[in-house]
Amino acid sequence: MAEQSSEISPLMDRAARWKPIPPLPMLPFYGLKALTLLGLVGIPALLLASVQLTLSIGMDLKNKVFPFWYQLPIAINIPWLFFTLLAVFAIATSPWAIGLLIRTHHPIRTMTTSTLAQQSPEAHRILQRMAQESAIALPTLVLIDSPLPIALSYGFGPKFATIAVSQGILTALNESEIAALYAQELAHIAHWTTPLLSGAVVLQAMPYLAYIAASRLGDRAALQSKQSFRFAILGKLLKAVANLCGMVASGSYGVYCGIRWTGRWLSRSRTYYSDRMVCNGTGNPNGLVKALLKLTQATRKSIVAHGSTPMELELLEPLLPINLYESISIRKIKSIGVVKIDRWWEVNQSQIPLSVRFSRLMITARSWNIKPIFDRPDQPWNWTLGASIRTWAKPVLWAVIGYAIAWVLWGIGWVTYLLGWSRLAWLGSDYNLFIGLPLLGFGLGTFIRFNAFFPDLSALFLRADPITAVSEYIASTHVSTNVSTNGKENGLSPEKVMLIGTLAGRSGIANWLAQDLWLITDQDDYVSLHVTSKTGPFGLGLARLLNQQSIAEQIGQSIVVSGWLRQGITPWIDVEALRVGSRVIRSEHQFATVMIGAITIAIGLYVAL
Repeated sequence: MAEQSSEISPLMDRAARWKPIPPLPMLPFYGLKALTLLGLVGIPALLLASVQLTLSIGMDLKNKVFPFWYQLPIAINIPWLFFTLLAVFAIATSPWAIGLLIRTHHPIRTMTTSTLAQQSPEAHRILQRMAQESAIALPTLVLIDSPLPIALSYGFGPKFATIAVSQGILTALNESEIAALYAQELAHIAHWTTPLLSGAVVLQAMPYLAYIAASRLGDRAALQSKQSFRFAILGKLLKAVANLCGMVASGSYGVYCGIRWTGRWLSRSRTYYSDRMVCNGTGNPNGLVKALLKLTQATRKSIVAHGSTPMELELLEPLLPINLYESISIRKIKSIGVVKIDRWWEVNQSQIPLSVRFSRLMITARSWNIKPIFDRPDQPWNWTLGASIRTWAKPVLWAVIGYAIAWVLWGIGWVTYLLGWSRLAWLGSDYNLFIGLPLLGFGLGTFIRFNAFFPDLSALFLRADPITAVSEYIASTHVSTNVSTNGKENGLSPEKVMLIGTLAGRSGIANWLAQDLWLITDQDDYVSLHVTSKTGPFGLGLARLLNQQSIAEQIGQSIVVSGWLRQGITPWIDVEALRVGSRVIRSEHQFATVMIGAITIAIGLYVAL
C-alpha cells in the first residue's frame, strides 16, 4: 500500500503512515468454511433425523404397549442428495433471493461509485484500492431506502456480490466512518465468506417466510372471526384457520431456530479477518469503532421505536455487522465491556461481543500510536470453564461422559469377542448405547444442576398489591430491582430479581411461543424475558389452541416480573411469574426442567436397554 510505512506522530486520531498488521493464519479459516458448507447440508438433515428418531421411538413404544393397533415402522432415512442440492440452490440463488427479501420490505436502487464518492470520497478511494489489491471486481452497490440501520454484503462470489447500505445509516455516519463500513463489507467479499453466509440466510428464509406469512394470515383470520356473522359457523371456521396458521407459524419458527446455527460460527469468526483488513486498508481503527457504535445506537433506537425486533433484521442478522440483541441491551456506551464474559457465551451469538472487538481494535490503535477511543484493559477472552459455565454445562458434560462410556463399553465388547468371551461380546454390536447413554447423561446432568440453577424465590409476589409485594419481597430476600450485573463473572450464577416495567415485543400469532418478549424498566433498560410452560414451547402453543390468554397479549401493559436474572452477551430473565394488575401468569421453568430431565432419562434407558 502506498500509504503504509513506519511510525506516526504521537497520539493522532488516525494514522497517516502505518505498518500493516500481520495476517492471521488462513488454514483454520479455510477449515471453518468447509465446516460451514457441511453444516448447510448436515444441520437441516440433522433436524429431519431428530424428528424421525422421535417418531421411531414413539412408534416402537406404542407397538410394545398396544401391539393390537396398526403398526407403522419408521426408519431414519436422510435424503442426503436432496439436502445437498438444496444447499447448492441456496448459495447459487442468493444474489437474487436476498435482494428480493430486502425489496419486499424496503425500496432499493443501484448506487454508482460516483454517487458513493459524493457521500464519502474516502470510501470510494479505499474501495477501489482494496478491490485492486485483493484482485476482485468492485461489487454492486445498492442503497436501501429505509431509516433502519442496515449494512450487509451478500451474493455468490465477488463478481455477483452486492454491498447494500441503508440511507438511515449513511445519514448517521461521517465520511471516514462510511469508508470503514464499506471497507468491512468488501473485506467479507474478499475473504469469500459471503457465498456461504448468503446461502445460510436463504436456507433460513424458507421457514422464516412461512412463519411471517402464517402469522399475518392467522392474525387477519383471528380478527375477522370476532365479527358478527349471520352464520356462527363462519366465525368458528375463521378461528380454526387462525389456529392452523398459529401451528404452522410456530413450527416454522422452530425449524428456523435450528437452521440458523448453520452460519453463526463463520459469521463471528470472519470479523477477526475483516477487521484486520479494514485497519490495514484505512489506517483508521477508530473510524471502524465509531461506525459500529453509531450503528449499534441506531439499531437500538429503531428497535425501540418499532416496539419489537424487526423481522427483516432478525432474518438478515448473520450478514449484519452487529448483534441485534446486544445492541438493544446497550443503553449507555460506557456499559460496553463492564461485565466479564466467558467465551462460551459466544456460541449462540451471530457476532463476537462489541467489548472484545473494540479491545482488539484498540490494541491496533495503540500499536500505531493512535489515541484510542476506549482506554480500557484488554478483555480476557478464552475458553476457561468458569464456575457458572460449569454449572450451566452440566447436562452437556454428562452427555459427553455418557458418550465416552458408550465407547468404553463398545471397546469392551470387541475385546471380549476377540478373547472368545461371548457373554459381553454383544456390547460391540449394540449401537443403541451411543444414543441412549448420552441421553441418560444429559438427564442426570439436568437434575444435578437444578438447585444451583433455580434458587428459591419468595411467595410474597402473590400478594394483592404489587407495590407492597415488591417492597416486602426485596426486604425479605435482598433481591435486585435493576438489571445491573455489578461486574459479575457471568449470569448463570443467577441473581434473584423483581422488576416493574412495561412489556414489549411482537403481538399476535408471531409471538405464540413468547419468542420476542422484552421488559422495559424505568431506567430504559431492555431485558429479554424467557417464558415457558410445563411442557415447554409445545405447551405455549397448546394453550393458545385452547384459547387461554398468553403473556404476549399483555404487550404494552405495565407488569411486575420476578425471576432469575442471568448475564451472557446480553442480560435476560428466566421468568418465574409475571403480574398484570391482579392477575398472575406463571412461567414453569422449574417444572419444565424436571420434565426434560425425566423424559430424557426415560428415553435414554429405553433406547440403551
